[in-house]
Amino acid sequence: MLRRYYGKDITECAFIVGDNCSVNKRLAGLLHVAQVGCENHRLNLAMEELLEESSQDLGSVQALMIKLRSLNQAAKLRLKTLLRPVIYQETRWNSTFIMLERYFKVLEFVKDDADLEDAIPTRAENRRLKALHAELTNVESGTKALQSTKVSMADAHLFLMDSSPCAPRSLSERADIVYAADFEAACVKIQEGRAHQLSRTQKAAVSQLAVREAPATGAASDGAQDAAKRRKTTGSSGDEEESFVELLKSARKAVRGKT
Repeated sequence: MLRRYYGKDITECAFIVGDNCSVNKRLAGLLHVAQVGCENHRLNLAMEELLEESSQDLGSVQALMIKLRSLNQAAKLRLKTLLRPVIYQETRWNSTFIMLERYFKVLEFVKDDADLEDAIPTRAENRRLKALHAELTNVESGTKALQSTKVSMADAHLFLMDSSPCAPRSLSERADIVYAADFEAACVKIQEGRAHQLSRTQKAAVSQLAVREAPATGAASDGAQDAAKRRKTTGSSGDEEESFVELLKSARKAVRGKT
């Protein structure tokens, strides 16, 4: 297509910009280039499924927060704490996490208010809300770790599989939203050192990425072998950087320390 219309080859392109899903898929198909999906989008779909299951309990918290924003209740709350009620936005799942965080902090100041007796969630609802809050805390800390520049496809896969009990349909390797499932699965296996487990279709999907190494001789060969040994012993390519798993663990510890 590029040669036909523009007299260019794909190897001469640095990047292609597109903001439409259908157009992007069509371009990837015409150029015979594998398309890697957005893991954050998949996670958002999974969170929608999770929150849908708890919509009734979350509705109770939302109703309480709206009531706390009324003139009289807001005045009473200001006498007890600097915290203000927060409501969630339907388009952003993390706003639900923020609302639950605020709810459990504000609850101790309003639980004995007779005017709010009917608006405060029941013990059973609070039990379910605490379990939901714990799940959202793990996901929230993980999404921050995913924003690191050190994250690979294998790291993202590890995080999504760790979150899969929430919504396995959206996070499955073979979910409908995954455009190039064999390519993504192959990349993950290679990055995890499991290239020997590639299926035929996965090998074909990543065949365009294959690089033939030139045979090294003499001192150059010895140097390459020494470098390979050093990489194996240090577990890195030279830079002493934190792994994604370490970043994820530290982020979750920081979040738990604040609660």
